[in-house]
Amino acid sequence: MSIDAINTRTVSGNGRKYEHLSLTSTIRCGILKLMLVSLCKTLYEELQLKSIGVYDFELFYKNYLAHNERLWERYRKGYIKQEELRVKKNVAGTA
Repeated sequence: MSIDAINTRTVSGNGRKYEHLSLTSTIRCGILKLMLVSLCKTLYEELQLKSIGVYDFELFYKNYLAHNERLWERYRKGYIKQEELRVKKNVAGTA
């Protein structure tokens, strides 16, 4: 993370000065991606997917991302409603 990607400003309040950090959208997206990878790894291990034939985490994660993107695309185009998106994402994330 470069210093250029962080916006800082001093905020005063109650006679104290605070340094306020505002992360750019690129950094926020990176953080969210790391959190998603971590969550998927946790699910992969806790659900013991390897024991049921899902031998490669990277392939599992790649397939999850592709499935997730297809669902969002169908939602954006109006083919499925929000509730259906929510149900199918939850089923895909835990199956």
